[in-house]
Amino acid sequence: MKKIFCKNKLKKLSILLAILLICFVSVSCSNGSLKNKPVDKEIIELLDRGFKDPIKLDVKDERGNDVKEEFLEKTEEYYENGEYRKILNIIDEENLNMSVPGN
Repeated sequence: MKKIFCKNKLKKLSILLAILLICFVSVSCSNGSLKNKPVDKEIIELLDRGFKDPIKLDVKDERGNDVKEEFLEKTEEYYENGEYRKILNIIDEENLNMSVPGN
């Protein structure tokens, strides 16, 4: 009886580990594929408005602190080279909120 109980526990643990491994691989693959995905036209337009008129640009960190100057310093070269994906990766990695009021 004890052996059957241990086999059932081991089987359940194996299934749980297999599910966790599949989930981990799925998340890893999806995160990597987002970094190479083309940037939407609307996002490029938002970045263009923000870099062309930085007075209107608002960039906050996750605590609500204004980090616009640091953001512009870090991303200016990427913007000049049209490397929008790198800018979006920085926004994502640093959990920044960026907004630019419309015209």
